Amino acid sequence: MFGKHPTRAELVEQIRPLDRFHSIWLLARINILLALGRIHSTEKQTVQLQTYLVNLLIGEELFQDLKRRFGSERLEKRQPFHSLQILTLMKMFAVEGTKTGGLRPDMDINASHRLGRCLIMANDFLFTPENLRHIRRERPSIKRKRIALQLQVGSGLEVNNPPMINTSIVRSEMIFGEILKEISCSMDIRSLFQSRSGMALEDYIDHVFGLLTYYITLDFEKLIEDPGLACVNLNTFFPETSKDLAAKFRDMEQTSLDKLETSLTVPSLLKPCHDFIAMRKRPLLEVEAGSAIPMHVGFVQEKLESGLFWTIFNFLKTTEERLSLFTDWGHLFEEYISRMLAQCCAASEENYTRFPKFLDNGEEAFDGVISTGKYWVVMEYKGGFLNAIAKYAEDEREFIRISKRNLGPTKGPESNSWPERLAQSSQQIQNREGP
Repeated sequence: MFGKHPTRAELVEQIRPLDRFHSIWLLARINILLALGRIHSTEKQTVQLQTYLVNLLIGEELFQDLKRRFGSERLEKRQPFHSLQILTLMKMFAVEGTKTGGLRPDMDINASHRLGRCLIMANDFLFTPENLRHIRRERPSIKRKRIALQLQVGSGLEVNNPPMINTSIVRSEMIFGEILKEISCSMDIRSLFQSRSGMALEDYIDHVFGLLTYYITLDFEKLIEDPGLACVNLNTFFPETSKDLAAKFRDMEQTSLDKLETSLTVPSLLKPCHDFIAMRKRPLLEVEAGSAIPMHVGFVQEKLESGLFWTIFNFLKTTEERLSLFTDWGHLFEEYISRMLAQCCAASEENYTRFPKFLDNGEEAFDGVISTGKYWVVMEYKGGFLNAIAKYAEDEREFIRISKRNLGPTKGPESNSWPERLAQSSQQIQNREGP
């Protein structure tokens, strides 16, 4: 866009004159608008929103450059402003922006245009010459090229496609509500969470859902007219919640700009344009006493699904507790999949058998079997996670290692991968009476 790939120092030079707080405050409001666009907008509304942002953020000189380069592109297809770009720039502002007395992009048109230039520059940090080298046509391994591409785009897809609300809340209620109450786990997850957080798991989910409902039902035109709608006071937002419970939820989900800066300056192997763990952990940013704004509505949305697991995880104090949670999660996930398959097969001609066992020794053969006539479909359920380095460091070797550990064949007496277990149980069926 600028004739060459900008350096970090060049982007920081553009950032430094701008006020850190008011720049992030404006970026967060823009990100809410983009979230509403993803959830509700038609193509016409998308064009309307992107046009508004272009007029707000792009100066005449940069506009002419963009028009010359991308004039034939359609705004609803190739949007100049998007959440991955905004979150990446937010992180840089948290560390590099002027803390007091800087230019305010919410009040100064020149400062607003400078912020817009920073956003366009930030795009170049999302796809670097190094990224291009890893997916180049001349690279011999097609498999490695595909893995490299997956690691480059995976974080952006995750940011822009949070889990669907309707399925997320049902899934979480089933796993951490209904199923957790009925099956035996190595530790009492519900009691442990309540004792450490001060909230029952159901209360926490209800608060997240209530907060999310507020944001996804905002009208983006009204939000443009009244920026104050972007903020909530978590002390008073839930009228039927006690002050003590509201304060506990606030402390779990809200952070300050200084605390965010501290978390972002910890040395890390993760790529900055992929690593939003600190923002995911506490997605609401305090803007003034008692008032906060989500840095990304999608991160609030994640709290109803994968983020709920990590919220519980973050309250565990020891390695033993955390390993136990992973083990318990595996059992909960297996039970969830089993119940969902049973529901799906109930009205069909297929027969579903959950966790069948061998008659002679009572050992579990498979996680599930669907039978139809003379055919069996045997299944193993896996609810494993990629670690942060495998997901966000663009480390192909670590990604392959963790993927093989979770899904592929392994070696040694501890081997328990799903292909091996399916093969072993299938062989045993041929040698025994059967499950």
